[in-house]
Amino acid sequence: MALLGGEFAAIILVTVPDPRMEALNKSLVQLMGEGITITTKPTRGLDSERLKGHVPLELKVSGADHEGIVHRVSRFLRDRAVNIQSMESEVVSAPVTGTPLFSMRATVQVPPSVPLSELKKQLAAIGDQESVEIEVSMPAKV
Repeated sequence: MALLGGEFAAIILVTVPDPRMEALNKSLVQLMGEGITITTKPTRGLDSERLKGHVPLELKVSGADHEGIVHRVSRFLRDRAVNIQSMESEVVSAPVTGTPLFSMRATVQVPPSVPLSELKKQLAAIGDQESVEIEVSMPAKV
């Protein structure tokens, strides 16, 4: 859920048996009468073989905000076929100075063809070039 352009937005994944799908859609149409915009789309589960051998990593990026940080990091990951599973970013004001501070957290899946030591080294170089800190770690076990 997020506030986007002054509008509240939510994405929800719901599992419904096929015989109940029509009833769910009818109920959602009723909500649309209350000024809520709703879009539905049937989905399938992810092919478990697709990410076989991939290594999960968590990226944390932080530093003074400026244009292009997300673009630079995400393009780097795309060029190496690293799958971005989730990404959140925000800009907050520093407590004393009010300077805009950028932070981003992403969960990624690194293919076996990408050496982790090289990935970390190259991300650190991007961090230096962008004047941000990029931390790479294994995700916490749930």
